[in-house]
Amino acid sequence: TTFAGDLFAAIGADGLKAVKAQNKLCAAIVFLAQGTPFINGGQEFMRTKNGDHNSYMSSDAVNAIDMSFVETNKDVYNVYKGLIALRKAYSDTFGANKNASATKANTDGSVIKYTAGDFVVYFNSTKTDFDIDTEGYAKVVDVTSGAVVESTTLPTVVGAKNFVILKKAFAKSGWIPKREFLKGFMNFCRAKAKRLFLNFRKEIFLKSA
Repeated sequence: TTFAGDLFAAIGADGLKAVKAQNKLCAAIVFLAQGTPFINGGQEFMRTKNGDHNSYMSSDAVNAIDMSFVETNKDVYNVYKGLIALRKAYSDTFGANKNASATKANTDGSVIKYTAGDFVVYFNSTKTDFDIDTEGYAKVVDVTSGAVVESTTLPTVVGAKNFVILKKAFAKSGWIPKREFLKGFMNFCRAKAKRLFLNFRKEIFLKSA
């Protein structure tokens, strides 16, 4: 099947809503998985080549990345930003966690329960809501604003073509707050200075003996 023209107009409002939901769901799978994530340029704001699937000989009008799509599809763009922020904040959990696991939440595997560190993520690829188990988790993480926002109002379902991120009450972050970093650095410097002083005093004592 071939098509040329405005794909967004062709699929209509309902089709666009469905494509956006699928894009966000796929992004969550990619960015919260282990290893190095990879996306195509413009994927984060739904770049299109208007049906030209082999555009190496096409014009700039087809191949250029239209940055106005950032505003047009701001909701998709913000989800990518939020997922990246979450991954960076918990780099030990998402990206380098050898103990992460994924299991089927339903019989055919169209809903996945993904456990990584102090988080569990439900990925729902079906067209209906799916009941989820929140036991052991105290917060839900929302990334749709472009930032990591936590709430203690836990959902009971994961929506169709959607994902839900749950977090334990005291999840360990992969980054160190500035104040804690400076405190640790000062303690290190004091210990280092103390060792140098003791070594210097020992050398003076040996020379004078």
